[in-house]
Amino acid sequence: MKYRQLGNSSLCISEIGLDCGRFGDEFHTVSDDVVVETMAEATRAGVCFFDMDENGLGGRGPRLVSEYLYESGATPLIAIRLPGSLAGANTDHSNAHLRAAIEKSIGSLGVDAVDLIQLQDVPTDVLREGTLFQIMADFRREGLCHAWGVVAQTVDDARLCLQQCDIASLQVQMSMLQQQSAWQLFEDAAAACIGILVRVDADTHVGRPVVSEETARALPDPAHDPAGFESGQWNFADSSVRWILDHRAVTAVLASCSSPAQVQTIAHVPMRSPLPVAVQAALDNIYLPQTAADIQDRI
Repeated sequence: MKYRQLGNSSLCISEIGLDCGRFGDEFHTVSDDVVVETMAEATRAGVCFFDMDENGLGGRGPRLVSEYLYESGATPLIAIRLPGSLAGANTDHSNAHLRAAIEKSIGSLGVDAVDLIQLQDVPTDVLREGTLFQIMADFRREGLCHAWGVVAQTVDDARLCLQQCDIASLQVQMSMLQQQSAWQLFEDAAAACIGILVRVDADTHVGRPVVSEETARALPDPAHDPAGFESGQWNFADSSVRWILDHRAVTAVLASCSSPAQVQTIAHVPMRSPLPVAVQAALDNIYLPQTAADIQDRI
């Protein structure tokens, strides 16, 4: 495993992070034993960054994470995403309300402070008004969290976040079919020392692009490698993750894993060399003008 510093924070995280979203109560098909072994496999692979949704705190996922950390002695950095129920369009974004949410997270995980707080589903007008950013900066200085960031929903939302000097990270959706985040944001994020976190599905190693049905029908099926992405030992899935990590603004890829095998499959990618130029070009060229025009302005 390899490690990178997260933006302007003091956090050093693994290039592959474990998205614990599938550990919650809604995923009844994943047994407790498999959840624990998935975390253990991630630890063995050098993964030191666990990403969780606060919406599940108090449920099975956080309980299993807390028990695993206590029993194994593992010390991964923990990121908490505040959900729509706490950071949504019709809720209270006051200091008191957000403080209660973070303190709940601290109590559920049994830690002194959350390593990274990520605000998700924040309305654009709240981001534009700016008070929320000052609240989070105050929380960091107070010691409730070591760093904070935002899960950006659109390019415009991300640009509002880039204007803040205290923010450490932006989480975005990115895939070969959704490259507008890379083209429009990554250089500016790198210049501002803001780390980029990219979530992918461990089943496919690629993000979920938002396209119309017509465009989706016209796209090639990557499972059959129609565009020739097999190049020596490179396959489509590994290439997609390596391609994301090859962007200098990206700090980590967050893999939504629900089994040890999925962790094993994706954890080796950071140790591979950067993609050959020909493969990079092939992946870049998936983002064709006609496809780019059809993809929604969501990241």
